[in-house]
Amino acid sequence: MLATVLSQVILTLITLFIEKDVWFKKSIATNSINKNKLIKYGAPFIFSQTVTSLFQSIDKICIDSFTNSTQVGLYSGATLLIVPLTLIQGTFNTFWTPVSYEKYNKNPHNKDFFSNMNKVVSFSMLVISILIIAFKDFIILFLGKDYKDAVFIFPFLVFMPIMNCISETTVVGINFKKKTKNHIYISLVAAISNTIGNIILVPIYGAKGAAISTGLSYIIFFIARTYFSNKYYKVNYHLKRFFISIVSIYILAIYSSFYKFNITIAILSLISLSIVTILYKDVVYFLIKNIKNIKIKK
Repeated sequence: MLATVLSQVILTLITLFIEKDVWFKKSIATNSINKNKLIKYGAPFIFSQTVTSLFQSIDKICIDSFTNSTQVGLYSGATLLIVPLTLIQGTFNTFWTPVSYEKYNKNPHNKDFFSNMNKVVSFSMLVISILIIAFKDFIILFLGKDYKDAVFIFPFLVFMPIMNCISETTVVGINFKKKTKNHIYISLVAAISNTIGNIILVPIYGAKGAAISTGLSYIIFFIARTYFSNKYYKVNYHLKRFFISIVSIYILAIYSSFYKFNITIAILSLISLSIVTILYKDVVYFLIKNIKNIKIKK
């Protein structure tokens, strides 16, 4: 905790120094901004982030309350395996936020850009999730023999960064239209669903139950974000094919949470991969075309 606090303090001081002109020098641009509007826009993020922190912690709290330290250790080990996906998600968010605002400011009627970006991100993350779940028994070897039982926990944890990343492309309407109070409602819905799921499943299945509940709550998190966003900025995200893909991957995750790699997992993985590829064939053609263009230019 001390290391975390110190690193944040150092990061804040460095940022203040780099952006000192913004923070410490008055300018026409900053004076023209309505401070009440800024507070109205930014305050909901404080409350929603507080609720989100609870949403992201309830699984560990329930495991600690209803099971033993072994289950806590296995769950922590399983979460380490999704760190690379979390890094991908964080990198995408850093890129996507300024780009989305810029595109909206230039042409708010160009909704095809947001729809197409969602398709590419959805296809990419869905394929990655299938491959990770399919090869879970090989990936788990990086943790060592002591964590071999974590192989049955982490299939559902894959939904955390996957759904979070995809939802960043569908939540834009809330921020564009400055309806940020909806983030509070979204966080509450996700937190309540995760709490109920963990209370029911953790006493029965232990850490595996926490993973199942958390994975499902992140799907609910995505649905809530997309629903509220589309109320203010309607974009065709082709949700029907997305949810068909998610259902197929969810079935794969359920089976993989109880069995090691076998012929059934291989078949389910191929079926899920085929479904995603067929439903997102326009994205596949787009990617192939661009790869060929890059090769021709070289």
